[in-house]
Amino acid sequence: MLTKTKKTVLGSKKKIVKAVPAKPAAKATGKTKSGKAAPVKTGAFGRPVVPGAKKKASAKPKVKKLVFKASDDVKSAFIEVGFKAAKDGIIGRGATVEYIKGNPTNENAPRYDLVIHDPDTALTLVSRINMRLFAANAAKRLTPGRDYSVLVRLTVSKAKGNEIRTSIKEVWMSNAKGTLEQIDTKLKKFAPTITTVKGDDGTKKQKKTYCQEVIESRKIRSAGRFLMGAFVGSIGPVDLKALDKAYQLSLDQEEADDDADE
Repeated sequence: MLTKTKKTVLGSKKKIVKAVPAKPAAKATGKTKSGKAAPVKTGAFGRPVVPGAKKKASAKPKVKKLVFKASDDVKSAFIEVGFKAAKDGIIGRGATVEYIKGNPTNENAPRYDLVIHDPDTALTLVSRINMRLFAANAAKRLTPGRDYSVLVRLTVSKAKGNEIRTSIKEVWMSNAKGTLEQIDTKLKKFAPTITTVKGDDGTKKQKKTYCQEVIESRKIRSAGRFLMGAFVGSIGPVDLKALDKAYQLSLDQEEADDDADE
């Protein structure tokens, strides 16, 4: 039986390939192959960009919630602020600030003029509202010559150490007839106009457009979160008992004057 054998060629040698170590990468010399200096890459403000260097984003510090506290004699109440926009759309002279004792819907609820009894609180309150309503662009300010009335809700939490909270509950504006009317988006008059607009991706989307009164009302309401600093400490020298007596005396005097005229 024949068997296959491997043939060998005399004089043949196996070729051994040795591993050649890779040459180290040449260091950047800032020059091109021609020997000229390579242009330096610059970033913002002409600063040179260092290859491989990455900026680490610095963590923003957390802003602590500001807490304003009132004195023990300050209680929750409603305050009505009235003002008129001047020719430049900024709050003009003649602003009124009234402290309402009781429900503001009650026409017989006593009202106290803080401009007389507590001018410091009245001035701070109006200035903080004006600060929020101001805009460098005159087109984004209030309507010149229009009257406004704002109902501010002052809440003092006794459970949280007399912590103050403020918000604006109602916004009234003068109409074409010169009478004040409340701005409410639930009313048909102030409902938004809905139009269909094509988006960048070609899909149809609905766009709501509000009238100028609603835009101004929303901006005025946003000022409610900036009014807490106006009520820090005590609301001036307001003594409600003394004011109640003065208010009753003024009513008696008006009735006496009316009887005398008759």
